[in-house]
Amino acid sequence: MRTHKISYKLNIGLYFFCASIILVLLVTSTYYYLIREKLYAEIIDNLKSTVDLGAKTLDTEAFKKLVNQLPPKNLPASDKLSLSTTAQSSVESVESSVEFRRISEQLNDIRDTRPGLILYTYTLASGQGKNSARFVVDADLLNDLKNRTEENKNDEISPFGKVYDISAQPATQQALTERKLVINNVFVYDKEYKVNSIMGFAPIYDKKTHEFLGILGADISDANIATFLNKILMTSILITLAAIGVVTIMSVTMAGSVSRPITSMSMVVKRFSDHDLDARVDFDTRILEISNLITSFNFMADTIKANHDRLILLNASYERFVPVEFLGYLSKDNILQVQLGDQIQKDMVIMFSDIRSFTTLSEAMTPKQTFDFLNSYLQRVGPIIRRNAGFVDKYLGDGIMALFPKSPNDAINAAIEMRQELITYNQMRREQGQVEINTGVGLHVGTLMLGTIGEDKRMQGTVISDSVNLASRLESLTKVYGVSTLISKELFSRLDSPEKYHYRFLGNTNVKGKTESIAVFEIYDGDAPDVISKKDTIKPDFEKAVHYFATEEYAVAQGLFADVLEKYPEDKISDFYLQKCQDHPMATVA
Repeated sequence: MRTHKISYKLNIGLYFFCASIILVLLVTSTYYYLIREKLYAEIIDNLKSTVDLGAKTLDTEAFKKLVNQLPPKNLPASDKLSLSTTAQSSVESVESSVEFRRISEQLNDIRDTRPGLILYTYTLASGQGKNSARFVVDADLLNDLKNRTEENKNDEISPFGKVYDISAQPATQQALTERKLVINNVFVYDKEYKVNSIMGFAPIYDKKTHEFLGILGADISDANIATFLNKILMTSILITLAAIGVVTIMSVTMAGSVSRPITSMSMVVKRFSDHDLDARVDFDTRILEISNLITSFNFMADTIKANHDRLILLNASYERFVPVEFLGYLSKDNILQVQLGDQIQKDMVIMFSDIRSFTTLSEAMTPKQTFDFLNSYLQRVGPIIRRNAGFVDKYLGDGIMALFPKSPNDAINAAIEMRQELITYNQMRREQGQVEINTGVGLHVGTLMLGTIGEDKRMQGTVISDSVNLASRLESLTKVYGVSTLISKELFSRLDSPEKYHYRFLGNTNVKGKTESIAVFEIYDGDAPDVISKKDTIKPDFEKAVHYFATEEYAVAQGLFADVLEKYPEDKISDFYLQKCQDHPMATVA
């Protein structure tokens, strides 16, 4: 019975041992192949970023000097560079120059960014025809010359100006002819150097003149990639052996030591994919491949974050020219998505504001003083519009067109605050010995079309609507009536609580472009306190007079307007109506 128990335990142990081996082998193999594919793609991306950043950071001034000293393009291509004694001496002089050493050091620095992975870094200039190129600087050349002995002095190296056959390298040809970033993600065999490699090239442009100088190349050999990927296999084998040796608690512990950093990294990657661009892997691991993944991920995240920040700054700059609200209503995240003909229909309040007698004011100022004056004024009213949920659609010289998409009350409040800010601004101008200014505001609400007009090379956002024209006409009417703010009856009827404002009905008027007259109201909350008090006092008589004028009882209206002017002689709108009454044939006072 005891023997059977031992045999049973041995069988169970053997089954568990075999199952563990099979499971570990499957898991390890799957892990190896999946990670290998991901790392191979990462290697290609790293090669691309290495040559791109390397070409942009290269000392182009030194490189240009070297390119200008290259032998003529029509030198014959051969296994060894055919140069005269004088030409050879000139090459040696170039290779000992400060510029050559500078570029060589930079190429070594670029290669050192991926130690053990990048085999060669070098620079090429165009040769004679598309099948040849000329070496400018090879990262290994200085070291080869320094370590050269009698035994290896005849070995092939890549000296300055050597003609290089690229007929079997389409990526090299493409990079030189099209002058763009090219990555050849398949292995190419170089019969001259007897190596299979993946090549990456990036154009080198003069930072000052943007002249094309040549290309920077970097090669990753199949041996290097195999060595790099074999490290994953070796780690997988070590994990497998450890798991086979310890199939109980130690296997669980080892699995935990592998899974924890991957899980943690996965959580960080998930955070990053959820737009937390500050997420970084900040833990250490003894597993080399995962450590490399962490390094690569953090580098990638830093690059994406830098580009994202740059895009935010770019959008912020564009928002100063194109309101972000405009993009929002067109359902665009940024200016790059805007296309010609994008449009949307929406109900909004339109505001037009204008500085009175601006032409006369500007005639007494220099162009700079005019711009300084306008910016000084606009910097005061722009924030008021944004603070009241509006946005400036465009600046019209001395005028502003703004839109308020949410509530009509926002537009009224903005107009009042702008008028109050004008009082403060004029006080400052008086203290500086400058003349005071006055403004008018017209407000109307209606359906309008926001969209882009123009052509492919030049477009702009605009608003098209009859409501826009009416708001502009109301602003112009403020000059005639001598009031600061006029609103249409349509806007007045949409106010939540019109009684909380100081307003009066100014009657019906005809405006250009409208066949029917429109009813207008004055909002005078932004006037000085004494003016508000006087307008409140005359409001009942004034509105009665407007009523009698509308019913063509001109004599009664004339008397009431005269009474209003006795109480408040500065009321220009009452004087305007009084003159109309007196000029009307039926306006005979009893």
